Amino acid sequence: MSLPKLETPTFKIKVPSTSQSITFRPFLVKEEKLLLMLTDDSSSSEKFKLIRDLITTCAQDEFDFSKLTTFDIEYIFISLRSKSVGQEVSLNVKCSECETQCPISIDLDQDVFVDNLNKSNKNKKFTVPITNTVGMTLRYPFFEDLGKDSISEDNVDVMSILAKSIESIYDDKTVYDPNDYTLDEIKEFINNLSMKDLEKVKEFFDNTPKVKCKIDFTCPSCKHENKRDLDGLVNFF
Repeated sequence: MSLPKLETPTFKIKVPSTSQSITFRPFLVKEEKLLLMLTDDSSSSEKFKLIRDLITTCAQDEFDFSKLTTFDIEYIFISLRSKSVGQEVSLNVKCSECETQCPISIDLDQDVFVDNLNKSNKNKKFTVPITNTVGMTLRYPFFEDLGKDSISEDNVDVMSILAKSIESIYDDKTVYDPNDYTLDEIKEFINNLSMKDLEKVKEFFDNTPKVKCKIDFTCPSCKHENKRDLDGLVNFF
């Protein structure tokens, strides 16, 4: 006689940049070991692969996750973790005054949000004029841009991510598709930018929507009132 079949519940998570909902199932016991790897000493490239694999494994709808932005994937993963394991997370956060590690608790459903989301529009092009006739258009980085050639051990190759975020390069005669050139050729183009032009690019990335959590706690050691934003996916676990 076979054992009874367990029914797995499903739920929907909204993609921040598109408002489209995707159906997921929760993490299963057999995936617990993978979740624990997020908090150990695994390299950034291993954690990237882990997050991608967990999300695609739990998805119940056909969806091209490669075209989701970094903040989409981060928000989906945090929501998936909340519904699978629990919304309360205990963390140790350093006091900004005395640097004591302080225990705090955050609610993933209530305290986590996507900052700058109202400014996010995947169909809107961000144009960086370089000269009177030459410039480029940028898009927000896709999560897949953080692949093995962009992350090695714990080092992020910012130049690779920037190069992959260029949607087109143009002059007064032609629009150039970056897909027609090697990554090294695009990097060489970036390396020839002036520092002033690079600041324009930096401004774009500084304003990219980010998953954040506002934390507010009193340090038990020095009694300093700490109020700041916590961001970066690994900081939530």
